[in-house]
Amino acid sequence: MQVRDGADRQKVHVVPNGIDLKRFGEASKAYFGRPENDRYTIGFVGRVCPIKDVKTLIYASRLVAEEVPDVLVRVMGPADEDPDYARECHELISLLDLDDNVILEGAVNVLEEVPKVDVVVLTSISEAQPLVILEAGAMGLANVATDVGSCSELLFGRLPEDKMIGGGGLITPIASPGATAEALLKLYRDPERRKQLGRNLMKRVNRFYDQEDMIGAYREIYTKHLTSTGVGV
Repeated sequence: MQVRDGADRQKVHVVPNGIDLKRFGEASKAYFGRPENDRYTIGFVGRVCPIKDVKTLIYASRLVAEEVPDVLVRVMGPADEDPDYARECHELISLLDLDDNVILEGAVNVLEEVPKVDVVVLTSISEAQPLVILEAGAMGLANVATDVGSCSELLFGRLPEDKMIGGGGLITPIASPGATAEALLKLYRDPERRKQLGRNLMKRVNRFYDQEDMIGAYREIYTKHLTSTGVGV
């Protein structure tokens, strides 16, 4: 977008955000070491607000429940940003007879709770580079995400060597309960594929999204440009 607006391509450089991988070591062990869930468990991590489009997730959950009646959808995130929207979500859950399936849990300890789910889902209508995908990937979990921001490149790769790793999840259109439900059902029907996607994403995150690499990239940029202007670093 910056190049289209006239920026010099030689001066444009993408530095992806990274995460502190050391924080997720124990969570990853917990995920890979736990027994299989009795219920297919879907995790949503994020604020309960319109931009995260929790309602699409709720509608999708109704469709998933047609095939998997005991599916459990855990919505893990604060609901105080938009109380009216949160209330509407509660009402929709009841209207669709999903009180035993979709639980709005509020804020949780992500490192403790996410390893307990089978797949992570993101239904946002707008994102930049969602850290929830990186964090879930660092724990070894596959993702279903809408085609917004950098979700596609996080799941499928940005660079040639990155793409060689393989997919880390499934991409769906914005505001599409049917596509979201079908993606979640595909991963339910094929647990081995789901686990392989999670391993792929974990490998990608560990290789290309380490916070230390991000800091080093910024340091290199500042060093280069400050040195070229005669300013000490």
